[in-house]
Amino acid sequence: MRFANLNPIGLHYRITGNPKGPAVLFLNPLGTDLRIWDRVVPGFEERFRVVRMDNRGHGLSDAPKGPYTISEMADDVARLLEYLEIASVTVVGLSIGGMIAQALAASNPERVYRLVLCDTGHVIGPPELWEQRTQTVQAEGLEAVADTSLERWLPEGYRQQQEDELPMWRNLLLRTPVQGYLGACAALRDADLTESTRNLKIPTLVLCGSEDAATPPELGKQLADLIEGAEFDLIEGAAHLPCIDRSELFGHRIRQFLAQ
Repeated sequence: MRFANLNPIGLHYRITGNPKGPAVLFLNPLGTDLRIWDRVVPGFEERFRVVRMDNRGHGLSDAPKGPYTISEMADDVARLLEYLEIASVTVVGLSIGGMIAQALAASNPERVYRLVLCDTGHVIGPPELWEQRTQTVQAEGLEAVADTSLERWLPEGYRQQQEDELPMWRNLLLRTPVQGYLGACAALRDADLTESTRNLKIPTLVLCGSEDAATPPELGKQLADLIEGAEFDLIEGAAHLPCIDRSELFGHRIRQFLAQ
């Protein structure tokens, strides 16, 4: 485990893989930490220098009082890359991680070599959705949203077949600092990246689970249409977190894109 003190924020990160290879950075979805990529990163470590981090408010990173913004979360990433002396990186971002990746590419285009935007959008949900989520968590805690989150994260068939591992993913969510979760909900509520993302000129792949109800394929297609030359592809049978239930196919598609 490594920790970067980037006053005033401290970020937990992990680096594995080929120290001389091109860098790939994975950015996590809401309510998770860098372990969400455990099934994906082994396929990258022979060729790539793999960087993972916990977003502010999540995992072992600091959880300052919110609200947060997508732009300051992207600035956290930029400062970590500077701290690690990584000049150029491919960024793989999922859900809020995909929004952070878009904002990073807009503010630091010289640092972002390629983008892989997974189960995300330039806008995610109406503000009312995040207001309601915030009120629920404030009143009842993360336990109140855990079951519905798992239903969004993983398709029904997988949840039935892998019932024994569901408590693990549930616990991953429940271990998230409530203050950090709410801060990130505010960032999602307030974010509209339409114009900044429209101006991106970076090779981009947009991936989406075919069964994703949280950020459905139609939203992924809209996102791809915003970015000149962006590719769009479906991960068949996956829901919101294909890095869990379709990890091999998910990783293979990303590596195909990076090999182009």
